[in-house]
Amino acid sequence: MADGIATVVDAVESWLVLLPLILQIPLLLVVLLPVAWGVSWLIDRLVEFGLRRHTLRSEREVDADLAGSGSDAPIIESERTP
Repeated sequence: MADGIATVVDAVESWLVLLPLILQIPLLLVVLLPVAWGVSWLIDRLVEFGLRRHTLRSEREVDADLAGSGSDAPIIESERTP
C-alpha cells in the first residue's frame, strides 16, 4: 500500500517538475490556495475553541460594564441642553 502511494506521488512530482513554469504556477495556486484556506480555517476554529471560556468571560464583563455605566438610561428633561 505504501509503495503504491509512494509511486503515485513520485509520478505526479516528476510530471509537475517537467511542466513549463508558466503551467506550474497556476496549477500550484489551484492546489495550495484551498489547502491554505482550509488550514487557516482549522487553526481559527481550534484557537476559538481553546479560548472560548476566556471570550465568554470577557463578553460578560463588557456587558456588565455597559449596564453599570447607565448608557441605556433614559434622558431626563432637565438634563437636556437647549
